[in-house]
Amino acid sequence: MILIFKKLFLFPNGLRDQLVMKKIIFILALSLGLMACENDVKFNNPAFEAEKNYTAPWKANEFSASVNQGVIVITATDGVETLVLRTAAYDFGGKYEMGIIESNRAKLVQVFEDGKQNIFETGVNVGSGYIEYAPIEDQVPGTITGKFVLSLKGEKDASVTFQKGVFYRVPMEEAK
Repeated sequence: MILIFKKLFLFPNGLRDQLVMKKIIFILALSLGLMACENDVKFNNPAFEAEKNYTAPWKANEFSASVNQGVIVITATDGVETLVLRTAAYDFGGKYEMGIIESNRAKLVQVFEDGKQNIFETGVNVGSGYIEYAPIEDQVPGTITGKFVLSLKGEKDASVTFQKGVFYRVPMEEAK
C-alpha cells in the first residue's frame, strides 16, 4: 500500500511540481473565465426601431403616439429624421396597408444642418408597406405595440425603405 502511495504522489525530478503548477494555472484560468461571464442584457422598453434601406439600423430616441377621433398617429425621431405613421383606425391585431388610401400614410422628414429637408411618404398609389398592430393580449394599457414595413417615395424617384420595423410599448395619449 505504501508503495502504491509513493508511486501515485511522489514523482522524480520535479514532475510533481510541474503537475501542481499546471493544476494551479488551470484552476486560475477557470475561475477568471467564470468571473468574466456577465449578463450585459439591455432591454429596449419602450422602443421604436427598424432596418433602414436594407442595411442600416434606425433607432428612435424619442417617440409618442396619440389618438384623435379614432385616428392614431405614431411619431418617432432620432434627432435628424422624423418618421410619422398614421392609420384611420387601430384594431388590435389589424394590418393596415400603405399606398392604397389617403388615411393610412407614412412620412419621413430628414432635416439637414443647413435647414434643407427631404420628405419621403406614402399616399394613394405612392409607396407601399403596412403597419400591423399587435393583438390585444400583447398590448399594455396606455401604450401601443406593433410592427411595420415601408417603402417611402420622395422627389426625383428617390426612396427610403424600412424593414423589420418594430414599435414596442410606445406611450399613447388621447388628443384633446
